Amino acid sequence: MSTRSIIGIKRKDGKIECISCHYDGYLHGVGDMLLNHYMVQDKIEKLLELGDISTLKENVEPVKGVQHSFKNPDAHTTIAYGRDRGDKHTASVVVENLNQFQKEFNDSWCEYAYLFDEVKQKWFCNSTVILTADDMEELSIAIKKEMNESMDYGMKFN
Repeated sequence: MSTRSIIGIKRKDGKIECISCHYDGYLHGVGDMLLNHYMVQDKIEKLLELGDISTLKENVEPVKGVQHSFKNPDAHTTIAYGRDRGDKHTASVVVENLNQFQKEFNDSWCEYAYLFDEVKQKWFCNSTVILTADDMEELSIAIKKEMNESMDYGMKFN
């Protein structure tokens, strides 16, 4: 079973470019990876150029000399359906605004949405149906909340 997510960037003009990620879409998977390895916009742009991905890793491309394919992936390199498996129709999707992004997310099988705001230079996320921009939460705050809730949960049953 997989936890799917949508990863996107909100442009200054309000348009949103996004891709889907098949595995580890939860906060401590894709969320942590984005927050720790995808804070530079150039790297986010390179990720979106890959189109839909299977698994997000710290590197967009394999390090020179490292072998990487869909069947034999490098442990530190993102696995892309187009580049690594030769799939067609995996390009990123561009929508006009947050309302269309909301529809894209709500109509998908994705459980998490991650959106980098080009103006604020921050990641935002949501794990439920997106109704408005207010439903998106700053990613670093969401991860801290989840960590605190997990700790509280564990303490109750120790």
